[in-house]
Parts: sequence; C-alpha cells; structure tokens
Amino acid sequence: MGVGVGGNYGSYNMVTNSLATGTFTLPAYKVLNATIFYNVGVKVDNLSNEQYYKGWSTFEPQMPRRVSASVAFRF
Repeated sequence: MGVGVGGNYGSYNMVTNSLATGTFTLPAYKVLNATIFYNVGVKVDNLSNEQYYKGWSTFEPQMPRRVSASVAFRF
C-alpha cells in the first residue's frame, strides 16, 4: 500500500517585452499530483484541473487533469 503526493510551481513568466510586440506575461501556476496504490493503482495528474501555460517566446497550453490506473500481478 502506498500514497504519493507531488506538485509543480511556476512563477509568472514574461514571454515578450518589446516595443514591437508589447508585453505578454504568462500567469503563475501550481499543479498538484496524487497517487494511491495497492496492487491496483490510481494516479491523478493536475488534481485541481488548473489551466496553465509554458513557453519562452511562444506559449503552449499544458495538460488538463489526467487520471490513469495500473494493475500489478504477482506470481
């Protein structure tokens, strides 16, 4: 039996800051992940279903909530 919790945090990110394009800043975000298992596991990424973006000179939307399961067989 096991339980796991993790997360990621990203502060605001100024993607562009120029006279030609202006200023565009990606907002800060925090993403929580959790798992519980005992021969059968359930994992949830982005537990709070936070809408967040990453990028440097562009921005890419990141994964919404994802639930995955696993089964372990022991012989």
